[in-house]
Amino acid sequence: MVTYKPDAACRNSKSSIVIRARDYYLLDDQQYLNDVLMDFYFKMLGSGRSELISRGQASRCHFFSSLFIRLLLDEFKGKSKAPLESRAHQWTKNIPDLFDREFLLIPVHHSMHWSLAVVCFAGSVGDTERALGKQARVIYMDSLGRKQQRVVASIRNFLEYEWRQRYPGVPKKFNTETCVGHMPVVPIQSNDWDCGLFVLHYAQQFAKDPEMVIERVISKEKKCLEHWFKSADVQGRKRAEVQDLIHSLKCQEPLVPSQTHGALVQDLTCEDLAYYPAS
Repeated sequence: MVTYKPDAACRNSKSSIVIRARDYYLLDDQQYLNDVLMDFYFKMLGSGRSELISRGQASRCHFFSSLFIRLLLDEFKGKSKAPLESRAHQWTKNIPDLFDREFLLIPVHHSMHWSLAVVCFAGSVGDTERALGKQARVIYMDSLGRKQQRVVASIRNFLEYEWRQRYPGVPKKFNTETCVGHMPVVPIQSNDWDCGLFVLHYAQQFAKDPEMVIERVISKEKKCLEHWFKSADVQGRKRAEVQDLIHSLKCQEPLVPSQTHGALVQDLTCEDLAYYPAS
């Protein structure tokens, strides 16, 4: 069992996450990543882990847990009326600078498939005097090329609700004109199980250079991000990258016996990890 807790300097979530043997084994080839692995990597990005992203770039972003979108989609479906009390709002009210963050990166799990939604400059919604590249928008990335207008609409609905809770005297609308949605062609997977890896890589590469991505997206070229990176690099290296991150944590901490799930959980040791080479 490996426990990762971001340090105090991290502006993103400081809650810890536990990776058990059953999670680690999903990094074997042809396995589908679960929410634990997705959240772990997003926390690593949010902490500005040097081999992934600089702290300066990480501080511009908020990296959400995979649970957040489930709450959001359940409560803000398309154009349906917002709930009187929102569990998604209970989550985000603990992020005081939500609308000051330039980028909100949200992993999306729907119909046994991972994708990524990125909200850009939400705090500038409706400000048409800002440069085009600094205006509010939602970029949706899917490694199967699916278009999820409902997800983008639900995110807009939530953002409008959230703005209303924080700034009741300053109404703003989040709609297709004030917060444009984009679904660019991005590098795609060539199998049925690597969608999670692509989401991790989309998030990392976007956070490294968001201006480049936005510039390409607003160019309105149909395949503006098709050659953003090589799909083969993700499918050949990303699992090993996540294994390396877990391995580096495990070998720095004492072993902690598992307290739950009985025989279903085996505690990871450095020897266990060595059985799964990182290259």
